[in-house]
Amino acid sequence: MTDELITARLRLRRWRPDDLGALTALFAEPSFSWHPFRRARSPEEAARFLDGVRDHWERHGFGRWAVCARSDGRLLGYAGPAASSWPPVPRGWDIGWRLAARARGRGLGGEAAGAAVADCLDRGVRPLVAVVESGNDASLRMCHRLGMRELDTRTHPAFGTAHTVFVLADDRPLRRRDAK
Repeated sequence: MTDELITARLRLRRWRPDDLGALTALFAEPSFSWHPFRRARSPEEAARFLDGVRDHWERHGFGRWAVCARSDGRLLGYAGPAASSWPPVPRGWDIGWRLAARARGRGLGGEAAGAAVADCLDRGVRPLVAVVESGNDASLRMCHRLGMRELDTRTHPAFGTAHTVFVLADDRPLRRRDAK
């Protein structure tokens, strides 16, 4: 299995320890984690996230990818699966994505999420679920574009806000339109 995915404009790769500085800068952007945190996240939270995604890769052989611009290698965010941590969600893998404000509005989120979902399907990582806060219209639309269907809406115990639970509609492989 690959440790890197290449799309038209992005390079999705495994995380490295030296990503901490760029990741900390992303976490410092309030908009990066607005849904559901409503705030910037601390350097300590960035370090815990990095340790967690690197550990996930070691334990499972896949996980959330570092999403970088192909043009300059700059870290733009992340996309990919993680073990589902919210008990009411059906057993499966939580597909998630976040991009820096500078990377939004150009279709890069769909490019990254589509490549990550296609890789999951290629690896047999199923079922895929997404838990999206109500009001996060961009991510709600993304779930529909990825072929996911709404399962139900629940109040998230940690945040007290409504979240829609999506599941991948079926096991048909996604077309890798953006993969090169």
